[in-house]
Amino acid sequence: MRLLMRRSRLAITLAVFVGALPPTAGAQPPIRPLGRIVAVTAESLENVTSIRVLSDGRVLVNDAIKRRVLLFDSTLSRPLSIIDTTSVTARAYGSALSTLIAFAGDSSLFLDQASSAILVIDQAGKIVRIVAMPTLPRPQANALMGPNGGLAFDQAGRLVFHAPSPPVLASVHLPQGWTGDTLVAGPDSTAIVRVDLMSRRLDTIAMLQAPRTRQLVIRQSGVSRAQAAINPIPSGDDWTVLNDGTVGVVRDHDYHIDWIRPDGGVTSGPKVAHEWVRLTDSAKAAIMDSVRGADSATTASRDAALSPAERDSAARLRNSVAAFIPAVGRRVYVEPSDLPDYVPPFAMNGARADAEGDVWVRVDHAGPAGGPVYDVIDRRGALIDRVQIPGGTTLVGFGPGFAYLTSRVGTIVQLAKARIR
Repeated sequence: MRLLMRRSRLAITLAVFVGALPPTAGAQPPIRPLGRIVAVTAESLENVTSIRVLSDGRVLVNDAIKRRVLLFDSTLSRPLSIIDTTSVTARAYGSALSTLIAFAGDSSLFLDQASSAILVIDQAGKIVRIVAMPTLPRPQANALMGPNGGLAFDQAGRLVFHAPSPPVLASVHLPQGWTGDTLVAGPDSTAIVRVDLMSRRLDTIAMLQAPRTRQLVIRQSGVSRAQAAINPIPSGDDWTVLNDGTVGVVRDHDYHIDWIRPDGGVTSGPKVAHEWVRLTDSAKAAIMDSVRGADSATTASRDAALSPAERDSAARLRNSVAAFIPAVGRRVYVEPSDLPDYVPPFAMNGARADAEGDVWVRVDHAGPAGGPVYDVIDRRGALIDRVQIPGGTTLVGFGPGFAYLTSRVGTIVQLAKARIR
């Protein structure tokens, strides 16, 4: 909710301080709502981090907080426990976050971070094989085991994932209010890599433009701490993997998709129809002022709910922490010059491929009030549809003709199945 409020304030600021340029050639389809919901889980879920839809409509669900994997039927009922923390199943869920992805046919892979193993689950939901995790350099290994869902199988025995590049020391001016030993800047680009599960061979298949990030590293009494700067408008490329193993890289600078086939061939789609909005220097400064004000208002509103004694204790705690490590105890921000020159055409980490091979790209800043809006782009790279999902829901996957959404009701997470049309 807090993030939505900040986005609303940011949208108002953009409307005041920026102007729209002519849209890219080509008409944008009207925004339409997602089709009706046909099934909802009754099982009490807690945190659905990934799902795997089988060809007959059954759905594997990774409920990470409860440390279990369930197999639902096509109506999202009658769940069968596949992996959990009890002795009922043949394999216990590890103590760390793990990831569920599609494998060949109706089989699936479960990457278990705790044991550094890959479990192969067949179409009946049984664990039929355990494969050792490939040995990789630390940055790639961390990315492979990360909970971000940026993993896929390319039908040629290779795992495809996003591997971050290490940060670099930056000889740049410290933003106002920053003190510390070292300012670390994130890399300008990061890699999409793939590793062969048999040969363990690792290769880079594409580079992504990365958003501008900064992090202040402070050393005191032999202890190093880091404080990341807040960037309200991160701008960078996105990516997804289609069912045939083709990687679709959504480019931020001119909004088109590069298609990278499993054999290494690359083709580029046309520019996607989009209304570009320029950010002037004054607009960037106003946006950062607005974001800083929003955070100050949040702190003030929280303090207002405290008793005088509690408020005084909270203030003294913040001051003592800030005195010990200056960047901790208050928020720090990127400079206005770090913001992009144009409002990004899409939100990062929101691209997903559906069962028909179309790519859904989340464009949070567009469309009427309600849930996120997605541009739907076909294999030619053409914008063929614009779909808005219901408010309060998150798109987590697709099956033939259906989209799968999660929503939170109190402390319970529900998985819903909706028709795409």
